[in-house]
Amino acid sequence: MPESLMSVKESTQQSIRPRSFIERALGLTSVSDTRLALGLTLLCIFTRLLAVPASLWEWDDILFAKAMHQYDLVAHSPHPPGFPVFVAMARVAYALLGDEHSALVAVNLIFASMLAPALFYFYREVFEDRVIALAGALLGIFAPNVWVHSGAARSDGPALTIGIIGLTLIIRGLHSRRSLLLGCALFGLGMGVRVTLLPWMAPTVTFVLLARLWLRQWRLVATAVLIIAICILCWYVPLVLHTTWRVYRWVVNQHAQFAFENDTLFSPTENRVVSYRLRRFLMDVWGASWIMLSIYGSAALGLLALTLRRLWQTLGWMALAFLPFTAFTMLINTPLSAPLYSLPYIPFFTGLAACGIVMIPRLIFHAEQWRALKNIGLMLAAGLALGMASWSYPITKLLRSEESPPIRASRYLLKTLNANHDVLYYGGLFRPHVEFYLPNYRTYLRTGTKEGNLINPPPAARPPSYSLTEHPVLGGDGGGQRFSWTPGPGARRLRKLSLGRYFDAYITDLIDAQRVVFLSGWFQEESSGGQTWRWMSRRGKLALLGEADAMVLRLRAVAASAAGDNNPPTIVLQLDGSEIDRFTAEGNEVDRTILVKPDAGRLWSTLIVETNQTVTPHRVGLGGDNRELGLQCFLLQWSPASGAAPTIHSADHFLGSGWYSLEGDKGNYWRWTSEQAVTHLPLIEGDARLDVTMLVPEGSDGSRSAVTVEVAGQVLETLQPPAGIFSRTYVVPASLHRAERSRLTLSAKSAASPLDRRPLSIQVFHLGWTPSEEH
Repeated sequence: MPESLMSVKESTQQSIRPRSFIERALGLTSVSDTRLALGLTLLCIFTRLLAVPASLWEWDDILFAKAMHQYDLVAHSPHPPGFPVFVAMARVAYALLGDEHSALVAVNLIFASMLAPALFYFYREVFEDRVIALAGALLGIFAPNVWVHSGAARSDGPALTIGIIGLTLIIRGLHSRRSLLLGCALFGLGMGVRVTLLPWMAPTVTFVLLARLWLRQWRLVATAVLIIAICILCWYVPLVLHTTWRVYRWVVNQHAQFAFENDTLFSPTENRVVSYRLRRFLMDVWGASWIMLSIYGSAALGLLALTLRRLWQTLGWMALAFLPFTAFTMLINTPLSAPLYSLPYIPFFTGLAACGIVMIPRLIFHAEQWRALKNIGLMLAAGLALGMASWSYPITKLLRSEESPPIRASRYLLKTLNANHDVLYYGGLFRPHVEFYLPNYRTYLRTGTKEGNLINPPPAARPPSYSLTEHPVLGGDGGGQRFSWTPGPGARRLRKLSLGRYFDAYITDLIDAQRVVFLSGWFQEESSGGQTWRWMSRRGKLALLGEADAMVLRLRAVAASAAGDNNPPTIVLQLDGSEIDRFTAEGNEVDRTILVKPDAGRLWSTLIVETNQTVTPHRVGLGGDNRELGLQCFLLQWSPASGAAPTIHSADHFLGSGWYSLEGDKGNYWRWTSEQAVTHLPLIEGDARLDVTMLVPEGSDGSRSAVTVEVAGQVLETLQPPAGIFSRTYVVPASLHRAERSRLTLSAKSAASPLDRRPLSIQVFHLGWTPSEEH
């Protein structure tokens, strides 16, 4: 047979040889880009619907929901810098849907559905390889934090999609005038969705414009810059006109300075710890260790493959598009929000990972017998994407099927509280939820010594009171309500992929617990099985707020004991230095009720509880607890006796000159001071504790006045205040206040405010004067 015929026969046999499963699957890559993009869009829509949360949840969710009704940056509705384009889109959706949560989710769902095709076209442009582009899109949309937060009621998701589309257009703009101009328009408008598009897209935009300048295309560059400017002005001018330039500049400066002093690598908080920042920004964002190692390992292989193939342009585009923003985020943003703030640089790692998974098999398998394995990369990438989706699915199912704990708690309070009579004390973390869901209720920000607030003392006749906190409160016999995510893998995995807060919301009927402040000798509150308690060591100190000429003290506790120890403990109670009870417990149970007549001249009385027996569990083989435990306190109530005459404590009784009237916004209450404000501190037995929570406004020159704190003629501190609300605590020894009425003076220079024409110096939220925890 002629050689030519033999070659034809062999080629014919090869052409009719059955293709392997991998080759048939890879036939997808012969489909047009448009059809692939359409398929990815349908996949994205389906999977993003699975991740739509059942309710609002986080702090920023509520701020954006508030912005559906009132756009006010001063009131953080929403928070600065304002997100005007995102809010405008959400308001259109709200006009159609009539629900804040549905409106915000609808906007996010639209952009989330476009993420997969956006990633495909971006990787297609950068890697110039359809298989890598498809693999990268699959990895990108199923990265755990990307999928879990795709439906969240915030601007992060839309900004991610806009950024990817914008970068694709800008990179194409190196050769296409239309793409460049469209990309510049999206860049300008996108910053109105989320201003972080500036550090993300700006390096690539700058590079492409400089490249066009190098080619002397002056008119094109000028047009592009003009388009960016016009698109920015489209949302920036209305924003400033609505807010006014003076107020806008002030509120943005306040917010920026607060963020710089609290969130960045240069702050004095835990956020300056490099290991913490690296863990949050580079490890926790992947959820599971195996996902992190798979992505980073594959990305390293991708870098190796690109280097071996000398694809320097691809490496350059990837570095320019993502590394500047990654550095910016890790330096400036708070690690607490890393799962959200990392969204823009996740495509850097998933793209390189897809490159490594696809290209390395091509470099390894050259021989004819291994030809089928040469293109196995897409299957491996799809498998990894499926694995990530399987790991993340319990989280999306949890978010989809359950309202978040703070929202369930808020709805419970709406049904339970009487808006005209009841009072809610809430933890600061729940401030947005309380302001949004309970705007017409009597609410107070809860602090450890809330009842000692001299600028706003409690009324003589107490209304029913409740607390909303993230951790259990030691309350009365009424117990409380707990709202949590259903325990399971979804809740456990969500904690790492979120800000790690709002996992529990406790509502407690306070009864008489708000009159008691635990001081030294007490451990933190603990809870289990619906009960809450505090352990006391050998000696515990408490501050009790006097509200009547006769008070009832009730103590219910269990004394700690070791196995085989049958000697009951002796317990002594002292009030303001006088013994009011001494008894030997019957067994380990303690349940005492005592009628007491406190000193009428005291705002606070000091209670000392002592026991002569303690147990250290670790030493007696009862576990690893090394604490010295004396009493396990389940209830400590301090309430007016029946028929007792109330002791009236009004602010006028304490506040002297230099104070303005009480103001509030249902979430906080405060008083402004003039340049010198005088307070008359009531007598306290022993050392005292002074707590001041305040804000010092910025003057016209951008600086803040120093604050001087003086007690009984002695300066405790002259401090330079930070931005935002802050607190100071001072221990005032008995030798200074001498257990008698003392004079407190707060001094600071007044600062002009664009919001108030009064000469204002210090905004005081809390002024507490209680027995000290020391000694």
